[in-house]
Amino acid sequence: MGLSCHWLSDPLAGMWLCTLLPVLFGCPSGSALSGARAWLLPRQSPHFDRPGDVIVGGSFSIFRFSNGTLSNFTAPPAGLQTSSVSMWGYRVAQSFVFAIEEINRSTHLLPNLTLGFSIRNSGDSAHGALYETMGFLTGQEEPIPNYTCQHGSPQAALVGDTRSSLSVSMARLLGLYKFPQVSYSSSLPSLSDKIQFPSFIRTLTSDLTSSHAVTQLIIHFQWSWVIILAHDDDFGQQASSLASQVLTPAGVCIEFYLYVPSHQSLGKIEETVRKMQKCTARVVLVFLSNYNFQLILYGLLAVPVSGQVWVSKDTLHMALALTIPGISQVLQGTFGLLYHSSRAIGFPEFLAHLRPSQTPEDMFIKKFWEFTFDCMWPYQNITVTEGVQFCTGNESLKNKPHPFPELLHVLRKVHFKTPDGSEIMFDANGDLVTKFDIFQGQKTPDGVFHLVCVGLIDPQASSGNKMMVQCPPLSAVKAAFQGSAKCPDWEPPTAVLIAAHALRDSLQTKET
Repeated sequence: MGLSCHWLSDPLAGMWLCTLLPVLFGCPSGSALSGARAWLLPRQSPHFDRPGDVIVGGSFSIFRFSNGTLSNFTAPPAGLQTSSVSMWGYRVAQSFVFAIEEINRSTHLLPNLTLGFSIRNSGDSAHGALYETMGFLTGQEEPIPNYTCQHGSPQAALVGDTRSSLSVSMARLLGLYKFPQVSYSSSLPSLSDKIQFPSFIRTLTSDLTSSHAVTQLIIHFQWSWVIILAHDDDFGQQASSLASQVLTPAGVCIEFYLYVPSHQSLGKIEETVRKMQKCTARVVLVFLSNYNFQLILYGLLAVPVSGQVWVSKDTLHMALALTIPGISQVLQGTFGLLYHSSRAIGFPEFLAHLRPSQTPEDMFIKKFWEFTFDCMWPYQNITVTEGVQFCTGNESLKNKPHPFPELLHVLRKVHFKTPDGSEIMFDANGDLVTKFDIFQGQKTPDGVFHLVCVGLIDPQASSGNKMMVQCPPLSAVKAAFQGSAKCPDWEPPTAVLIAAHALRDSLQTKET
């Protein structure tokens, strides 16, 4: 099919986009598009494209952007510079590639149809996410709002992004065209609002669902005297209020509500630590970011506090906390939740065989390779300092640690089982119907913690405000300790599988 240039479907949306986006990106006028640019992004952004009959986009935080200067609004802002490589972000992007390749090899998912992809780098920036979303929709290196000029393969959906603030920016734009967006990591409660975000779905639940689930642990273990430690923002207030509504009727008393600003405030952290010294409750229910969570733990290490059990909706909190030297002085135990997700069977082997020479179209891999293996590619006309190691391209990742609009209607009705037997379906809000694995940080006799999967919470098997908790009593949990448990793989393969199943169902509907 030849080159096609046309306005996207909604002229009213186009009017608003053309009016507002120059303001959002800092362009003083339309002439700035062809003259001195004021975009807060690199002029040429790398991406990784592979052709196909239908294209699925992916937005991932691979290269982070940094901009150390604040604008005084007397001149166009300086462009953002790439500061570092996110090993986790690139791994997530590669799981997306793996899922596409697995779908194309399948004889029953999309027979006679090849999926292609376009991987974009959001740079962990809302500006970057929105800019790359426009680039994907329009098919242009320098996108003009509401105007598309690209070759003929249709676009089915966009997978991404990681943080909720990025996904919200993307969802507001994509919602104008009812273009499907599938996020694998954004859990902001408001994204469940289908009036604000009509084309957004996600392969996890909202923060409020997981917050509700974690309160069930308090009730299950019959802890009756607790502290709630939360961010002083919308989520923290909503989560702590929900916890109170569930815990109080169950006979659980809350000694203190301690709120911490979501922005960095060392003074407030110190004040919170002093208050926790005076608390008599030994169980702490946590609704904090990883950063503030660790700051408080470090603060508690310097004061005489011990024997606390910390409970969080996020196992990552616990994993990071357990790496702090001497933390066993503060923590008696920890509990966290992890989405009961599908395992990407074959993905570790896929990563182990990854080589730059096999994917020359991947514009991210060489910088990722340099960062991962602490080496440098032997470029021409470059002075090499003594001791610099050159990349060969044969290094192995095997032992490296890893931390269509009509399609939207079909996406919401997707219901299938993954190869490992996990069931995939969505609720009315476009949130994944899922279970939660319960992880406990168990302390060995030498004071070392290990994360162990000890049970399951099923929100669907519930009665009123009470979810079903499949977990033995604390005494049995401690006795069953057999070492650390391996966490499931991340979710982009599931997100792509969902898009593929929806595309297949859509094509079958058209045929009938």
